[in-house]
Amino acid sequence: MTGTLAGRVIFHGMWPDSGTVQLSIFQNWSTTPCSWCAEAAGGPPSYYTEAHYFHDPDTTNGDGPDTMTYTISGITLGTYGAVAIGWRAPTVSSIHCDEPVIGLGGAEPYTTDSLPEPVTFAEGQPTVTRDVHAYFSLQAVPGCNERGRIDGVARVNGNRPVEGLLVLFSTFMYTPEHEPSGMPSGYYAITNPSETLYAMTGLPAGTYYVSLWNNLPPPNVPTFYGAYGYTAGSDVDPDPVTLGATAATWGVIHVDISGNP
Repeated sequence: MTGTLAGRVIFHGMWPDSGTVQLSIFQNWSTTPCSWCAEAAGGPPSYYTEAHYFHDPDTTNGDGPDTMTYTISGITLGTYGAVAIGWRAPTVSSIHCDEPVIGLGGAEPYTTDSLPEPVTFAEGQPTVTRDVHAYFSLQAVPGCNERGRIDGVARVNGNRPVEGLLVLFSTFMYTPEHEPSGMPSGYYAITNPSETLYAMTGLPAGTYYVSLWNNLPPPNVPTFYGAYGYTAGSDVDPDPVTLGATAATWGVIHVDISGNP
């Protein structure tokens, strides 16, 4: 008797233009020092989907989410440490940078529930169903190629705008009290009403400000909802977020923001 793992993978964000997405079952999975690092696997997977099994099922729906089903059979009975979704670059020079983990069964990034849930195949229950969420925002690894990431949770108090939210990253303060003094460094659109997570990877070392707006395209004037460290009427200077200039201080800066519509 052997086991079978089946379920769904829910992909969030824009699909990469290249590389391979793969679901893998690992016998062991380390949770230290980083449960979402590629090095946590400690070796090759025990079972995995075929290359190019996962692909963008709907190229017209932007950042999704997209849902695909999977089945892996012939699994030796026992307990396995993790079911992981990974992205593999076309050319791998570093496992850490070129084979990032973008999903873990039973775990969610940016939360206290970030550890994978083991899966057990037994004689009385050889078939297990497991859904996994995968986030393409984790594809670019902070600390690689001298780039970092700012990520977090974005929420509004009250009704969320139908057009979605826009998290804006700039090297200058940008609020109703501070006019923009240049072009933004980047932005992250949250168009799905069930999503709250954002992530901006690829930022060079420097100081940034994170603000929250509604997602209206030009020439419309967007509505300001808030900024990190901003309090309307009392503290109108947002707090800066700094990505360090050395490899030791690259990485992830976690910033939660909220505002009022």
